Amino acid sequence: MLDFKKFLKVGKHYIGYLMSLGFKDLFINFLGLLLVVGLSLLVYIPVSMIRDILYKIIVIFVSGSPTLYEVFDLVFTIISAILCILVFVYLFNKRYEDVEKLKNSRSDNLYLNKDKKEKEENEENSFKVRTNEVSEELDLPKAKVERKKFN
Repeated sequence: MLDFKKFLKVGKHYIGYLMSLGFKDLFINFLGLLLVVGLSLLVYIPVSMIRDILYKIIVIFVSGSPTLYEVFDLVFTIISAILCILVFVYLFNKRYEDVEKLKNSRSDNLYLNKDKKEKEENEENSFKVRTNEVSEELDLPKAKVERKKFN
């Protein structure tokens, strides 16, 4: 399911990718990384719900001692932390496994406007050339000008 060697490799490539970014792109990638961390922290919700249910069941059947609750709380804290780390590794590997794709999309976005303007200018120039060629080849009739008569 999880490959920690792959995580280390992906992390190394991602850090190298981050070092080549400008401030704007770095901020955007930082927000993306925060979202991945936030999604992995959502694991705490179901684990804490299970912890609360099990604790209430144990309290009903066994007279509780403070030591029992401390051990119980410690076990579920460790379980939720491990699950959170595993989910983070999984999401990080899925999101950032193809860093080259991220680099290409970033470079496409940087030069998109420049390429778009050049393409529009080329199309406009070629349209002008084509219309000039067409207008030179055809001798179209002139429109009749109507004159108003004054009575």
